[in-house]
Amino acid sequence: MSYSEKDLQIVIEDIEKIKKRPDMYIGETKWSAAMHLAKEILQNSIDEAMVKDSKCKLIKFSFNEITKEFVIEDDGRGIPLGVIVESCTIIQASGKFTKGGQRAYGYAAGKNGVGSTAVNALSIEYHVESTRDGKTRICDFEFGHLVKDKTKTSKNKSSGTYVSFIPNEEILGKIKPVKED
Repeated sequence: MSYSEKDLQIVIEDIEKIKKRPDMYIGETKWSAAMHLAKEILQNSIDEAMVKDSKCKLIKFSFNEITKEFVIEDDGRGIPLGVIVESCTIIQASGKFTKGGQRAYGYAAGKNGVGSTAVNALSIEYHVESTRDGKTRICDFEFGHLVKDKTKTSKNKSSGTYVSFIPNEEILGKIKPVKED
């Protein structure tokens, strides 16, 4: 068996790295992997609620067994609008690292900046909305790639993050089967 330069693959884009080796980033590729994706996003909301003096008082989680869509929503600070795409497409883009002696999070379960990017990479559809500072930024991704990016003025003073995604069964395998009557 030969091994030469032509056998070396270089995957530059983080989204494609995760798709090629999902088990390296989330541990496995089965129904429990889809649950792992949901926990990654849910943990972001929990981390937000754990921030000292956090205004985050509500976290909602739902799963639609028919469409296989997960939805996680919180009323926290919202993702900073200027970095939403990066936080969903680049490994190690995170507000949970120490910067200049300041921390955006006092407690963080996820500290490696892979979670949102892995969920996006391993979903057929990934939707994120962040509301803060009187604006809402809406980003839609398909198969990990940005297809819509829109910012609008928010009429209310609320803030928070809304994420919905449908795991990619071609990569993860069959998601929990729908019960038939």
